[in-house]
Amino acid sequence: MKKSIGVKNKTKQFMDDPDHHKSFTLRQIKYGALYVKVDNEEGINDSHSQAYFDGLCDGLDMLIDEIERRYGDA
Repeated sequence: MKKSIGVKNKTKQFMDDPDHHKSFTLRQIKYGALYVKVDNEEGINDSHSQAYFDGLCDGLDMLIDEIERRYGDA
């Protein structure tokens, strides 16, 4: 029987192994963010879901801005 190494150890193992890393272009990230925004826009029906949507959009925009700042436009 195999012993489970736990989620924490699996995450560390993944981070230490460069063969398991996948790279994404900035364009792919921007497209993915747009897809998430459009997909979640449909469910807005009150102030709470509007606040959730606004926070989601702000977070995705912050991620893209930080990537652009660190690595430049792609």
